[in-house]
Amino acid sequence: MAKMFSKIGVSASTLSQRIDEDIEQAIREKVLRPGDRLPTEAELCSMLGVSRTPLREALHRLHARGLITVKKGDGMYVSEFSSGNALSQLILYFELCLDQAMALEILKARQMFEPQIVMAAAESWTEEDLTDLRQTVEDLRACSDSDPQAEGIIDERFHTAIARACHNAVAPLLMQPLYSLLPKIRLLARGTDAAADEQVLQHHERILASIEQRDGNAGARFMEDHLRVTRENFIKVTQSV
Repeated sequence: MAKMFSKIGVSASTLSQRIDEDIEQAIREKVLRPGDRLPTEAELCSMLGVSRTPLREALHRLHARGLITVKKGDGMYVSEFSSGNALSQLILYFELCLDQAMALEILKARQMFEPQIVMAAAESWTEEDLTDLRQTVEDLRACSDSDPQAEGIIDERFHTAIARACHNAVAPLLMQPLYSLLPKIRLLARGTDAAADEQVLQHHERILASIEQRDGNAGARFMEDHLRVTRENFIKVTQSV
């Protein structure tokens, strides 16, 4: 226990920041693992050579960032980490920063990745994946043109289903924070006209057909077209407001 941390001493940087960094580093290096109980405040003060005030400031920041969990009457523990926790923080960041400029950056990022995702999905899909994709296309076909938020939710489901169809654990994690914003981006653009909505439906149908046929190259081209037109429509609508 005594070797977990070394004394910090006086430095130019804020003492509580140094404490924060040392404890985070111990977690990153797996000296402290998820579920481990941290030393008591008194023990940490002794190990680090600091008083309780900067220690408590550091612990408060670590708790606010979700790195440690405080159990009343029991002690402090390294938080159990999950993909859901990581995603919620990133989604919150994007939601707080979302404006027209951020929406365009998100569309650019999607153009970098999604054609390759479609290619992988065309190789790896299962019947369950195909059922999900077909349902989203049916739902989009039935959705009212006057409900852009509902269309955005269906759009999110479609692209998420493609990422899952890759059967790569990382692809959905990388893309989900971007897909989660699709309903809000639709509202940010104040919807689209009926012709643009019909175009989106046609793109989805073509992408689905190429995946069904396991034609990844065609799917990638259709996805490139879909995202290019989506970006062009977004710029046209937002700049005309």
